[in-house]
Amino acid sequence: MQEALPRSIIFVVENLTRPGGVPTAVTAVGSEFERLNIPVSYVVLDHVDDEFERRFNVFQPRRLRRFTTEMDGYELSKWYLRAPRHAITPLWRAGVKVAMKRFMARMGDGGLLIAASPRALEFASVAAPRTAVRVLQMHSSFTSCAAGLQAEVLSQLPNVDFVHVLDAESRDQLARGAEPILIPNASPPIQVGSPEKRVVYLGRLSEEKQIPHIVEAFRRAGRRDWSLHIHGSGPERRKLQALVTNEPNIFLEGLTDNPTAVLQSAGILALASKFEGYPMVVLEAASCGVPTVSYDCPGGIREAVGEGGLLVELGDVDQLAEALRRVMDDGSLRAELSVAALRNAAATSGAVVVEQWIAAYREALRRRAVDGAA
Repeated sequence: MQEALPRSIIFVVENLTRPGGVPTAVTAVGSEFERLNIPVSYVVLDHVDDEFERRFNVFQPRRLRRFTTEMDGYELSKWYLRAPRHAITPLWRAGVKVAMKRFMARMGDGGLLIAASPRALEFASVAAPRTAVRVLQMHSSFTSCAAGLQAEVLSQLPNVDFVHVLDAESRDQLARGAEPILIPNASPPIQVGSPEKRVVYLGRLSEEKQIPHIVEAFRRAGRRDWSLHIHGSGPERRKLQALVTNEPNIFLEGLTDNPTAVLQSAGILALASKFEGYPMVVLEAASCGVPTVSYDCPGGIREAVGEGGLLVELGDVDQLAEALRRVMDDGSLRAELSVAALRNAAATSGAVVVEQWIAAYREALRRRAVDGAA
């Protein structure tokens, strides 16, 4: 048992789309497992980008949901289509259940099922082999989750072997009702580029990311030889476009298909989120030797940044501006933070993180054996 490896691994996610930390995180770990010749598949409940379908073994059991009451925007569908969709939906659900059972049967004994949300776990559990080790992932800190999501997580605890968390606070909060395992997300391979005087934001353009705070902090830093580049897409794009109009050193770049190249040219990664999980973009930046300047928000930001950046009080734009100014002005500090970021990336390399996953898998098997013998 001590030498056991998962015979196969299935990740169950709601979406595999960019931008998004969850798709990047799960495929990074999955790719490391594949290097150990362990088959890895991804069950996607809703949406998947062509990029992920080309690169990975993706199964979409709900692909035809656009013909059912579970389609996106069903409440806006034409009245004469609603009755057919109601009629089709029960048959479709039965077909999805059969397809999932057939797919999950490939896992066989000794599999590892990793669900990226309570919804994903609930969907997969009805079809997964009983012998599969089941894991619920927390990609955000437990504290930052809405009360409803916290309740969903707690309700699923009896159905899993352990909960995967990304920060110590979540581990401590869940310790009384679960078997939480703290494993960081995996950093990409080291790929240092040629940094320029660029501050970069890379991620979703959404309200909780508080990108206007980054814009204002950059303005207050007042360094005209530096530029700010905002990469991503999302619901806040129009507001941001209006905010940066006539700003000669601030660029709203849109979604990139090469985040590594963006980070290799960056001098600083800037974040201002209300909360984070264990942000993949910090690990991606660290693997390029790019330090992070961020709010000290709830979640795993402290663990992710480590000594490879500067953290300031949540919501304090003046402190954020001062931290940016310090790193912009002090080349020695920037180099020191860069070296520390690279150390962090090495400490959370894919190989290191997968060893922690394997140890957790073996511990789950050990506990099952003890419970079975009791």
